[in-house]
Amino acid sequence: MKTKNYQLSNVLKYAFGVAAVILLCAAVPTSGAYTTDITQVQVNNPAQNAVAQINQILCIIGQTNYSYFVGKGTTLAMVDQNGCQTGGNPGQQSNGSNVSGVPNYLNIAFNAPTPVSGQPQTAQIWITGSLGGGDGGAAIPVYIDATLSVSATPTATNPYGLFDFEFTAYPQSNPVVAMMQGYIRSELNSSGQQQLSFFQNQSMGGESQNNQVILIGNGTTSGYGLVVMPEQGG
Repeated sequence: MKTKNYQLSNVLKYAFGVAAVILLCAAVPTSGAYTTDITQVQVNNPAQNAVAQINQILCIIGQTNYSYFVGKGTTLAMVDQNGCQTGGNPGQQSNGSNVSGVPNYLNIAFNAPTPVSGQPQTAQIWITGSLGGGDGGAAIPVYIDATLSVSATPTATNPYGLFDFEFTAYPQSNPVVAMMQGYIRSELNSSGQQQLSFFQNQSMGGESQNNQVILIGNGTTSGYGLVVMPEQGG
């Protein structure tokens, strides 16, 4: 009886081993969902997210094409936030778009008066829309007031130009108490290097977070940076 049990055990081990080899050696599918499914990016990197947020804000403002409407009074633009995603958010496709494919428009009104000779170009910006919701949470309807001052346009050696963008966001349910405020600045530091600075204070859900990013560029091919996120332990 013991011999039979031993033989049966060996047969089962052999059967499972053969099945495993068959699975490992199976040909990779050349059609169907395996080849058509869109790659999704799942990354949790707070430092990377802070830098990505800078790119998203600059992209959104750039999409208004406000410079074409200087001196033409208040103008309205609609910008889909999904087109300015830069990767790394849950549920986001590798090309930066939202998996759902549903547009998330911001209504952006801006007024860029004709600048006085020798003075920076300025613009008042008012944004209405919803922020958040990309990680499965509920998006928050907000009002955003912002100002933009541009003192130098981009060049080959300073692709951001020189500007100061300051913003404050309020929940539409309580448009008095700020839930987020900060700035993005491109300037030349004391060493004559291009410096992009970002600061944001955000108060949501009873918690306050501060993010600070400083990027120093040596030309357009090298540089270094600092990301400070105290609430994230960084």
